[in-house]
Amino acid sequence: MDAALTTLRRWVDAGGTWRPVAVGDGAATVSLCRCDDPEELERVTSTDLGFVAAVRRPDSLLAAARRDT
Repeated sequence: MDAALTTLRRWVDAGGTWRPVAVGDGAATVSLCRCDDPEELERVTSTDLGFVAAVRRPDSLLAAARRDT
């Protein structure tokens, strides 16, 4: 699994929030934010198609995170 997708899934599992910054056909960047504040703590970028797909469909990301725990 792509490191960026793993990072994002762990972030979601821990209760953090995120928002897409840029999503293209071959890459995506997301902002990882605090759970209690929209403050950005980190950005994650990947060209992995699984990551791009997860960012485009956040419901599938959350379902996968719940399924793996």
